[in-house]
Amino acid sequence: MANISRKELEEVHKQEVFLEDRAGQIMLARQEGREQGREEGRQQGIEQGLEAGKLSMQRLILGQLERKFSAEIPAIIRENIQQLSLEKLENLGRAIDNFSSLEDLSNWCQESEQ
Repeated sequence: MANISRKELEEVHKQEVFLEDRAGQIMLARQEGREQGREEGRQQGIEQGLEAGKLSMQRLILGQLERKFSAEIPAIIRENIQQLSLEKLENLGRAIDNFSSLEDLSNWCQESEQ
């Protein structure tokens, strides 16, 4: 068996400590990366869900308006409705019963832009 000096043993021990520390840093970086990925995925999922909900609400409201007026909604009004925020779409949904004509709807859309 080869004789190893105390200095060589200390050097080997330093290298072991360094490698253990490095391995810990790598594991921590991986964990942080996974957590960041999960958070980004959650955020993206929330955004996609909100967008899908908004599109569904637009289709529902446009369908209700077409049934109410027994007519296709003019393109300019459709475009106005598609540009509304989620909050304004909710307001429009509540206001549908108050409209007696397409002109009332058009006026509401113009007022909501202000």
